[in-house]
Amino acid sequence: MNIKDLYYFQRLISTQSYTQTAADFHVSQPTIFQAIKRLERHFQVTLFFRQAKTKALVLTPSGQQLLLAANDIINNWQHVNESISHLRQHTLRFGIEPSVSEHYLPALTKPIIEQDLLSSVHTVEMGANQLVKQVD
Repeated sequence: MNIKDLYYFQRLISTQSYTQTAADFHVSQPTIFQAIKRLERHFQVTLFFRQAKTKALVLTPSGQQLLLAANDIINNWQHVNESISHLRQHTLRFGIEPSVSEHYLPALTKPIIEQDLLSSVHTVEMGANQLVKQVD
């Protein structure tokens, strides 16, 4: 099992199509099929079944659990990649809620400016709930 397997699983459930999922990732349908089989072997469960009447993919309880976990893992993986990219670029992501920035940003930026670090700071201004999601 690898991270790509989780991406494939997530997209397959979203698209409901092996063909579309394979096309989205520029791989063959057997690649997607094998990824799903690896996940099922790893967890020793069936993740979904195809509903006979509508042909929809229906998640089993194990599949539902894996999809929730896959969403979290993929989000965390993307966050880690972004964080490491910022570290490679020697930049600091600095998130601050707008009403707080009016009062505290000048005091926070003074030492940054004095140390000539401003070019290494990437500011993100958004609401508190959105910032928390960025940090999680």
